[in-house]
Amino acid sequence: MVSFLHTKKRGRKMAGGYSLVEMVVYMALFITLSTVLVGALAGLSRAYTEVRVNDDLLDAVHVATERMVREFRNAESIDGGSSVLDMTPGTLVLNALDGSGSPKTVTFALSGGVLQIADSTDTEPRDLTGGRIAVTSLVFRTITTTAGSAVRVEMTVRSLRSPSGRTVSVSETAALRGSYAHP
Repeated sequence: MVSFLHTKKRGRKMAGGYSLVEMVVYMALFITLSTVLVGALAGLSRAYTEVRVNDDLLDAVHVATERMVREFRNAESIDGGSSVLDMTPGTLVLNALDGSGSPKTVTFALSGGVLQIADSTDTEPRDLTGGRIAVTSLVFRTITTTAGSAVRVEMTVRSLRSPSGRTVSVSETAALRGSYAHP
């Protein structure tokens, strides 16, 4: 019967186990596979971070622009004397009506890289963008036609979580419903 654990080599009996050459080959294979695996995990980690950064940026921009457009559409007019238009950082003051029909103002402004909204019925301004992004540029432009007025907002936001400081620029336009020409 042949024994696989013990073989004779040139007349000598060898004990079971691995030779030094086999151990070196196995270790090299293990190190190579480990290096490939660590590199793949690092790549996945970077990709996940970039996805989270994109999600933060898009979510913050979506929330801020949706709120601004809603306020633009509900406004009666723009307070041109209090607004800072066509430059950054811009400030927009809208004249609107509250739920009971009483006049109020809604102000959009930039404070320390954070877009804020202040309603004349509130005591403190509220942040529209969170701590994960910074608004680096905010410009409000008015569009006036014979049919009514509109507001265009142009905004650039930068991620505070991304090592590369990824930025996104957006613009949105909405008509002021209270400014429509009535036949």
